Amino acid sequence: MVGGSLGTYLFPIIFSPLLTRIYTPDEFSVYTIYLTIINVVSIIAALKYELAIPLVNTSKERYSLLRLSIINCILFSLLVFIILSVYINYFVFDQITSNYLFDLQYFVPSGIILTSLFYHIIYNTLLYQKKFNFISISKVVFGFLYATLPIFIFKYYGLKDYKYLIYSHQIALGSSLVIILILSFRQMHSSFFYNILIFQMKDVMAVFKKYKKYPIFSAPSQLINTLGIWLPIIVIWTFFDSNAKYASLYLLSHRAVNMPVMLLGHSLGKIFYSEAADSLNEGVLSNSISNYFKILFHLALPFIFICLFLAPSIFTAVFSEEWSEMGYIVQILSPWLFVTFIAAPLSSIPTIYYKQELELKFNSIILLGRFVSLGIGVYYDNLFMALILYSASNCLIWIIYLVYMLKLSNLSISSLLIECMSNKVEYSILVSLIILIYYFVNTPIYTLILTSLLLIYIAYSFIIMARQNFYESRLK
Repeated sequence: MVGGSLGTYLFPIIFSPLLTRIYTPDEFSVYTIYLTIINVVSIIAALKYELAIPLVNTSKERYSLLRLSIINCILFSLLVFIILSVYINYFVFDQITSNYLFDLQYFVPSGIILTSLFYHIIYNTLLYQKKFNFISISKVVFGFLYATLPIFIFKYYGLKDYKYLIYSHQIALGSSLVIILILSFRQMHSSFFYNILIFQMKDVMAVFKKYKKYPIFSAPSQLINTLGIWLPIIVIWTFFDSNAKYASLYLLSHRAVNMPVMLLGHSLGKIFYSEAADSLNEGVLSNSISNYFKILFHLALPFIFICLFLAPSIFTAVFSEEWSEMGYIVQILSPWLFVTFIAAPLSSIPTIYYKQELELKFNSIILLGRFVSLGIGVYYDNLFMALILYSASNCLIWIIYLVYMLKLSNLSISSLLIECMSNKVEYSILVSLIILIYYFVNTPIYTLILTSLLLIYIAYSFIIMARQNFYESRLK
């Protein structure tokens, strides 16, 4: 799972220096809008019924949840298409804006269906089956095609436009879904397709009512959370940047740092979630949470120091000078990323205890904090003030929520931090090396090389830590 998530964003990171030399921040603008809409809407397109797929005990309910999720996804995409069509025809009067929105009214619904299927519906089905290798392979395929297709199209056909970035994204998603079907086909019985295609509506309506907490609480909660993550792009686009330069800078910094780090945590969180029912039944859920907390902290601590001290030099070395401001945005966001990396993978704890209303309350509070922090920046017309306040409010609210989630499982954050500090010698050496690089290495390329060596060691240390916390504990 971790390898697949790294593969998803390893290729875009590797090929980003080429993309940023082909495309300017302004040329990424429409693609930025497309990705923002896709990521916000697809999170609720299936109304979160897919979350119940790994948790139910009967195959009949599981098939019904799968069907219901796909139906919801298609209907939701159709609704988005209608809304965009009405908006373009009756509320947009600028010809340039109308042209790219006309394209988006077709790109967005298809993108929602593909993203929902790949990242949510099929994903949770494979989680139940514990086909982590299928997920990993498909993510690597997606990451490679997503990163290389725009470069290939430009290199061999000389084509460079936001449409080709969107085409590449959707072709990569579709190819990954095909890969999953091919891998799964050998293990599928004919009854699988029969059960999917032939059904009674009363069975679908039964699970629709039984698991109604998911659309009532989980769907709006996830929408609020995702909207809050992408809110800076919306605010930057609307209030600070008529040509979307900084919206594009934020998107690329999000891809280069936040997304791979969050997806690594997301993968661990998904594995934690897939094992949660068994852990809860066996009375070892608290031990499982403790193990995951220590693993996440082990990765997050060196990460925040690298972002705080070395991000500007690294981004200057990797990307062209035109994109160097991405490093300063990463510095600002790093405290929030640090806390979220630890807390977000464990955020399914309320769902495990069937207390989705807590998750909804939390995401409502954090969205309010994001609106207020960004609103202050808009009021003073200061983008970097807005981002600093955005990062600080997110950090504070996530800390409070993490403490509360641990309390639900009878765990203390102070005791967990004390356990994590058993590796204090290793952490001290890593932090000291990062600070030495910051003060004594003045060339960005040398900073990048030395940081890469540190990251290799951190990856190796992660593997060792994972073995100690998971494999040995299972042997016991």
